[in-house]
Amino acid sequence: MSATMSEDDNIFTVHTSRLFSVPDKIFMPDMSLQIDRQTGEIVGTFVREEGEPFDLKPGDVDLRHLYVIPGLVGSYTRTPMDGYQ
Repeated sequence: MSATMSEDDNIFTVHTSRLFSVPDKIFMPDMSLQIDRQTGEIVGTFVREEGEPFDLKPGDVDLRHLYVIPGLVGSYTRTPMDGYQ
């Protein structure tokens, strides 16, 4: 095994049943997010075809039975701090 991670090893995928789109204010079905392990940033998204089989790779997260709403952690931590500025 290499001592350094390849770019592909640095990315994992989160598979969701429904992902909330803040700009559109809708839940988008069958979305998957590609996340950079080091920065935590979303680096890609794609839509899975309904019923299409796929392999869950080691390190991937299967949230297909859940709704995902990005950004709630950020809003929670910023809201109390607004009063201190």
